[in-house]
Amino acid sequence: MYTDKIKLKLEQADQFLEAAQNEMFRSAEDVVPHMACSSARQSIYNYLQGFLLKHGIEYHEATSLEELLNQCQKIDSKFDSFDLSLMPCRTQTHDENYCTELQTVEKCIGLAAQAKNLVVETNRWPESKHIK
Repeated sequence: MYTDKIKLKLEQADQFLEAAQNEMFRSAEDVVPHMACSSARQSIYNYLQGFLLKHGIEYHEATSLEELLNQCQKIDSKFDSFDLSLMPCRTQTHDENYCTELQTVEKCIGLAAQAKNLVVETNRWPESKHIK
């Protein structure tokens, strides 16, 4: 299979999630919402892509979050609980708009953490590292 590519995707997802969480640990006036949102979204992309690769499914790099999630849901119904509607920036491409309000960014980070939990749980993969 694509063991190295899967491992890389999950490691990148962990790094993006950690970066988003760390950004939110800063004082409110120092938080850069764009950075936290961007990292959270990239984390979700990487977790879903890693899950698909684990199941032998190829995807195009420009595939939307909705399509990636749809493919994951076809493999495991546990992904049905993943609600992308909580993420207003989901319809944007990688380089476009991001969430700007801290409460919305927190939801994006929560979704990234949920994506990680789903991927770990559905594959019984050990977590690559503990993320707060």
